[in-house]
Amino acid sequence: MPYDPNPVTERERSNAYFTVWFGLAASLAAAAAALLPLPDQMGQFGALVAGLWILVCVFNRRFDSYFRELRDFGAVVALAIIGLWLAASGFDWLPRPLADPRLLTALAAVGFHVGFLFAQSRGGR
Repeated sequence: MPYDPNPVTERERSNAYFTVWFGLAASLAAAAAALLPLPDQMGQFGALVAGLWILVCVFNRRFDSYFRELRDFGAVVALAIIGLWLAASGFDWLPRPLADPRLLTALAAVGFHVGFLFAQSRGGR
């Protein structure tokens, strides 16, 4: 392993794990707004926060290998949700309210965060 002159501090690591819970709450708000008659701003804000957090997880290189392992598992769960949704919509198995792309993206974000937290609860993949 190469020398890292700026290793991740314990505080940075703790903040990263905490913000996953915040991202989960935001993605749940976006999913709820896609399904229920809630104010548009709630869904938009939830989608914004969840989307930005996922982008931080994807492009930030300061996370340790354990965090990246959890992130990768969350990404697998999100991609599985997208694949199932696409297959169901390809066979026209989705009722109209569930065929909303906003719901797909919100469910993929929920899947990412739930997959991350599930893998964390299991001690990794």
